[in-house]
Amino acid sequence: MKLKVYISIVLFLAVSVSYSQDNLHIIKYYNSTDSIDVDPYSFFPMQVGNFWQYAFLNQIVKEELVTGDSLLENNHKLYWINDFPTYVIDKNYTVFDWHPSGEIIYMHCLFKLDSDLGEEWFVWKTEQDTTRGIIRKVESIFEAEYLGITTIFKEIVEYARDGDNGDYLRHKFLLGAGLGVVQKRNDSMVEPPEYLLSAIIDGDTLGTIVGVENDYDDYLPSSTKLFQNYPNPFNPSTTIAYTVPEGDYITLEVFNILGEKINTVVNGYQQPGKYSINFNAENLASGTYIYRITAGDFVDSKKLILLK
Repeated sequence: MKLKVYISIVLFLAVSVSYSQDNLHIIKYYNSTDSIDVDPYSFFPMQVGNFWQYAFLNQIVKEELVTGDSLLENNHKLYWINDFPTYVIDKNYTVFDWHPSGEIIYMHCLFKLDSDLGEEWFVWKTEQDTTRGIIRKVESIFEAEYLGITTIFKEIVEYARDGDNGDYLRHKFLLGAGLGVVQKRNDSMVEPPEYLLSAIIDGDTLGTIVGVENDYDDYLPSSTKLFQNYPNPFNPSTTIAYTVPEGDYITLEVFNILGEKINTVVNGYQQPGKYSINFNAENLASGTYIYRITAGDFVDSKKLILLK
């Protein structure tokens, strides 16, 4: 068991050094009997005005700004990222991705901010077999220095649990108290890793903000992009995100594997910005589908997998 933990630490440090401009200096690891005196909400600081700049190989790949919040039923709070409803956080320190229904039962459980070392939870389950789905687990908790501050970190791994076939590693996330998501890695390298290059948290600037000259609240995408839906595989709903750099007529359509159109998700003029659309496939059969965006001369498509 000790050898396994040691190997995991070495691999994690190697990736951190490779992808991060400011090295993560680990001070000490915590075990399951250690008490950690930190506000769980600080692992996901969602105050309006907080801003994160993420990079890969020192190139900016994503910027996120908390542009608003609103109170939902049962004291749940909805947070808007780049002017779009994105996260819901409840009074039990649980982070969900927002669903248009507003019902928690339809939202994916992204993070449990008060989770202990070794604790795991389902992000979502299949309806037919509730032992299958996507799970996340707290792999390690440690104290480290990053972007000039010393704080507590939680490394969270994501697996696809496929019954008797076991668990398959999908993603790794690193959450820092007072920082938020510091790193996201995709084990299959379908998408590049992202690490936190700089941030503005509660008015304090951490690191060096690149290329926005303090006008970070005026951030707009520079090109039209279609992102991979998340989660994928999914059941019954998934989120499709895309960016529009200037006002244009947008169509977002879903096709089956034979090329037959089965749904028009978006069809109309949209202003510049980042859009996140919930696609519900409750009435579709399991299988592979194609979603395609058309914006002026720009056309792109990706695959989504419905697993019931």
